[in-house]
Amino acid sequence: MSLYYPNNKIKYQGELLNEIPHGEGIAFFENGNKKFEGTFVNGTFTYGKIYFHNGSLKYEGECNDKILHGEGKKYNSNGVCCCSGRFENGKCVEGLIYDACGDACDACDYKSTRERLRDIKKNLVIITPN
Repeated sequence: MSLYYPNNKIKYQGELLNEIPHGEGIAFFENGNKKFEGTFVNGTFTYGKIYFHNGSLKYEGECNDKILHGEGKKYNSNGVCCCSGRFENGKCVEGLIYDACGDACDACDYKSTRERLRDIKKNLVIITPN
């Protein structure tokens, strides 16, 4: 089954329940590029792939509609993985952070990041010109 934008371009193609995306499907931007591809529950996107407006992959994994939430991988606009692990409310709270080439370069641990920032602030030296 399919749903359409007012201009008759395809908005969604896949399983529906009472005219609402429910089950496997693909949502599209008005320009025709994929927006979401995966599992929908009562119109909410819950698992699969999220795309940038230009069509490149933005995220793959669990989510709560447009919010990254659960296990997944986040990509930059060039298609390179920049973070993988566990997300909560859109932020990576546990996992790995990758550099621009896609190589793992740091651990993503929200608690340890906060502690590191506290240590940096404690040791911060402000230099003022004479």
